[in-house]
Amino acid sequence: MKRVPTTERGRRSLERILEASKKVFAEKGYHKAKIYDIAIGADVAYGLVYSYFEGKKDILAELVRIINHDLRKYLAIRTSGLRDRISVEREGFRAFFEWFRENKFAYRILREAEIADEEIYRWHYRKIAEGYAERLEKAMAKGEVRRMDPELLSYALMGVADFVGKRYILWGDSELEEEKLDELLDALAAMLTPGERASSR
Repeated sequence: MKRVPTTERGRRSLERILEASKKVFAEKGYHKAKIYDIAIGADVAYGLVYSYFEGKKDILAELVRIINHDLRKYLAIRTSGLRDRISVEREGFRAFFEWFRENKFAYRILREAEIADEEIYRWHYRKIAEGYAERLEKAMAKGEVRRMDPELLSYALMGVADFVGKRYILWGDSELEEEKLDELLDALAAMLTPGERASSR
């Protein structure tokens, strides 16, 4: 962003621009989207959009940053106060799916970012993984989670959440039933819980 608004009127205008951008990018895709479409959707002057942003790529990056912040905040609130890591993982997965079900546009924005701005796309996942790995490492030290590379585990768990979410939320041809979700969470809990390690070696 070029600048942050300092007045209430400016903040409202920026909010409308960002809301309109979500819809335009999600519906038309990054490459077909035009600043003109965003200005019309936000009911603001064409030039006002450029007073806040350099262009489409700048807007897309800001949307990814907002998605990242809002998702992490939601997960933190939902898992606050839980005493052990397995409980945190169970509730965290449920919260993740619920957040994306209410914010389906976010999957589409991230998909557009992967194509149009790989740097911000990778930043999004790296930002989540950094904090996730730190918390997993602390849980390993307490004996709550099986010891392994915490960064590797963070990306593995993120991958499960990401693709299950795409299958049952983004593609939307069927629901993730409670029974299926319980089966998934039980399998993840079994994988994470310290104990005898099954191995074919």
